[in-house]
Amino acid sequence: MEMNAKEMVDLLSEDNFVTDKFTTKQSTLKKDANSILDSLVKSMQNGITAGEIKSCELKIEDLDATVYLQNNIINLPFRYAKNIGKIIKDSDNLEMSVYMIIESDDVNRSKLRIDKLADDKIFLERDFTADFVSWLKIQLDAIESNKKEKKEKEDSK
Repeated sequence: MEMNAKEMVDLLSEDNFVTDKFTTKQSTLKKDANSILDSLVKSMQNGITAGEIKSCELKIEDLDATVYLQNNIINLPFRYAKNIGKIIKDSDNLEMSVYMIIESDDVNRSKLRIDKLADDKIFLERDFTADFVSWLKIQLDAIESNKKEKKEKEDSK
């Protein structure tokens, strides 16, 4: 699907997009990541098929982290809509892609990680759940490692 940059910024700025919210605990996610993330993937596939701008949000309650699957014209979370207009010309028409996003104080210094999962057309052609699971495992490992490092620094003071 192709989208005009100005139209996308307007939709996002007005919160005119579909949001599906999911919650889990870290232990449940570790045991059943495929099933949990498959729900987000299927939700996004249904949204793209329906022509929706969509955000699938997974709150990991006991980790203070949120994972998003969003379709967008650029690799920025929806909440940065105004910045899209600064980066892309209003008249530009761009292909939509699906992005994996995680926000956590401990994922990295910027507290945000975003990576492209697939162009939206390709996203509909095959199951990207395994790719999403692998990506999230890497992010959760980074969070765990960064928390451990932070604790060690605090303990050594």
